Amino acid sequence: RIEIEGVVSVPPGVLGRQFFYIWNGKAGMQIFSSQAMFPDLDYGDTVHVRGKKSTAQGEEKINISAMGDVEVVSAGGTVPDPLSGTHNLGALTQIQGSVDEFIRQRMVVNTTIGTVTVFFPRQLDWDPPKLPVGTTTTVTGIVRNYSDGPRVLPRMPEDLQSQISGKPMVLGAQDGTSRATTLPTSPSKEPQLITSKDRFPWWAIVTILLLASGYGGYMWWKKKRGSPSTLLGR
Repeated sequence: RIEIEGVVSVPPGVLGRQFFYIWNGKAGMQIFSSQAMFPDLDYGDTVHVRGKKSTAQGEEKINISAMGDVEVVSAGGTVPDPLSGTHNLGALTQIQGSVDEFIRQRMVVNTTIGTVTVFFPRQLDWDPPKLPVGTTTTVTGIVRNYSDGPRVLPRMPEDLQSQISGKPMVLGAQDGTSRATTLPTSPSKEPQLITSKDRFPWWAIVTILLLASGYGGYMWWKKKRGSPSTLLGR
């Protein structure tokens, strides 16, 4: 068994319910529990972990057997700045480039170090935006190794910062959903909704219909009254 201390870079349940990630100042590491039993953790919390070290897909991790193996030393800290590239498995990294393709849960970004796959796990509680090919984007996320090589896994909508035709995009929302909205370069008039006050008053329509009906009845009565058969009958 080993002991390690680090800062939470990805809390449990964000990328998967059985693990979370920490940064110990030198490397990132996955903390794994087969029973998914962890204390309440948040970004920036400093934790002390006891467990058994192992390796999966070239990525080092610590396996814990009980919730007590993770002790919160201090809460409410700051997550360290991301590194660059995809060679630091388990670490928070940042890449920048243009979108080459977007297929289901995968987005391929063409960067200066080559093509990088950005992966959106199904466990995410927000929907990734379907960025068009050619979009300039900056992606922050955890580096994990897969059979086809390393991938970058964003944690939250704010981990995606993109531009289309030089215009910044706002990705994500506080309600957990994700929206891609191009910010206008100059103020624009918002479309106005037509309310009930703006519509023609219903009572005026009813009044017109009643007047028309009454006028029609009067003209029929007058015509009937002035017809020859009516006069002969008097």
